[in-house]
Amino acid sequence: MEQDAVRSRNVSISFACQLFVVSESCYRYQPQLNEENEVIADWLLRITGSQRNWGY
Repeated sequence: MEQDAVRSRNVSISFACQLFVVSESCYRYQPQLNEENEVIADWLLRITGSQRNWGY
């Protein structure tokens, strides 16, 4: 929402973050993905797929 306000309403990042109660560091956050995360996610899906009695 705050990114839309900055783009479409031409307000400053600081004002938009204050308005939506979001820190500027959260606004600027860019996740850093790597191959290890993909491998871990794949293994988690395999394990939970083979153990149907796990979960809710």
